[in-house]
Amino acid sequence: MFKNTAVFAILSMTVELFVGLTAALFMNSAKRYVGIIRTIILIPWAIPGIIIAYMFSFMFNDQLSVINVILEGLGLIDNPITFLANKHWAMFVVVVADTWKQFPYIALMLLAGLQTIPKELYESASVDGAGTIQQFFKITLPNLKGIILIVLLFRTMGAIRIFDIIYGITGGGPANSTATLLYKAYKYIFGDMNFGLGSAMSTIITLLIMILSFVYIRTLKTED
Repeated sequence: MFKNTAVFAILSMTVELFVGLTAALFMNSAKRYVGIIRTIILIPWAIPGIIIAYMFSFMFNDQLSVINVILEGLGLIDNPITFLANKHWAMFVVVVADTWKQFPYIALMLLAGLQTIPKELYESASVDGAGTIQQFFKITLPNLKGIILIVLLFRTMGAIRIFDIIYGITGGGPANSTATLLYKAYKYIFGDMNFGLGSAMSTIITLLIMILSFVYIRTLKTED
């Protein structure tokens, strides 16, 4: 459970941050249809998590997998992949589903940060001969560091408390390989009627979130 939660949190936050930053950079540089682009990117965030879970469960279903049909049509596989019956693929699916749900939030937060960076910094860097990559690492990332830490704080709490995606796609399977702390707490309380163990698990989750939040906040103060 602890391992599954840690693996899910690390993978999901890494992928979500990468996708969210890419989307933010794209929106920041867009010259036309900015409003439409932002609206489209916001759509996944507006959809309830359990609905997204069932969507991805259908897409990666062992028997009716849309993804398998596409991969077979492209000639990339010969036989269907049992995504949800393999512990590694199952974790991959829940990470992808959570990324699709959460990256709009990260993208909008980072976009707000990008728009506060003075354009004069980029103009001066260009005059000095700095390329796009150098500007990204020397100007963009340093100025986004505080917002990135805030985003990671909220997404860490969200990843530890993940439930709907796990419940709707894998149900903690196969063989508990995707069962996270909150999902196990739910199973203990409502499945086994073991209120003591379920409450203890919930307390552990709360303490874990408090400790990680303290670490992030201290880091933010250090950055300031």
